[in-house]
Amino acid sequence: MLIRLLSGTMALAVVALGFMAGAYSQTPPNDDVVHAKGEMNDPRLRQTWYETEGEWRGIWTPTHPSDADGAFTASWRLRRQTEGATLQVRVSDQIAIITRTQPNGQHCTYRGTFNTARTIVSGNYTCDWARTPMPWRASVGSNIPASTNDQPSFSNSLIYLAAPWRETEGSWHGTWTPVNPENPDGHFAAHWAHDRESARADLFVTVESGTGRVQVHRTDPSGRTCDYAGQIAGDFLTVNGSYHCSDRPNDALPWSAQLLLRRQ
Repeated sequence: MLIRLLSGTMALAVVALGFMAGAYSQTPPNDDVVHAKGEMNDPRLRQTWYETEGEWRGIWTPTHPSDADGAFTASWRLRRQTEGATLQVRVSDQIAIITRTQPNGQHCTYRGTFNTARTIVSGNYTCDWARTPMPWRASVGSNIPASTNDQPSFSNSLIYLAAPWRETEGSWHGTWTPVNPENPDGHFAAHWAHDRESARADLFVTVESGTGRVQVHRTDPSGRTCDYAGQIAGDFLTVNGSYHCSDRPNDALPWSAQLLLRRQ
């Protein structure tokens, strides 16, 4: 059953313009951005941010993670192109304000709002060379996908806990839905159907990072329990394995599931 478990356009022309330092103002961001009050000990300042700007994919890494001072080193990639910059990140409750400084001294300002779990932030940004607001998005701590174009992996097991699964056990077909998708903790609500029959259960799912091994503990309303073991396949989207239940402890029965990634 299931598992415990980045929009904008940063076009090539914009990047090219970024190198034309003499053609655009290099005035730093407004004072309200630079001096925005932030929580310097916030744990989000100790974690890596996985960010998207159009087709560009970025990784923002804390420069001094133990200090949580908001200094980040950022790199972006678009096919064979790469970009780098330094960031000053300020967060306060649900708000993020980021000042980006290019190697040539130009600046960008990002503003965003976090979800309730403070794991995903989205908003708009402007640059000295591009004053029109453009969208951006980042997930904090884990690379939570924004669409089916962002695939999970064995090293990104949290995705499996944040998305629903379609599961099959013999002639029974089920849907496992994360109870807390914005703060995935492995708790799923499961529902199955077979002809005119239906069933439901609580699940607690774990996925082992690095190996893709899956463990599921199921509790039915009647008190019956089942334990599932499985392995995520090479496509990172399907799982196969076997399970047994307390009323038939010696019978190992097959099950399979598919991850249902949704656009946010």
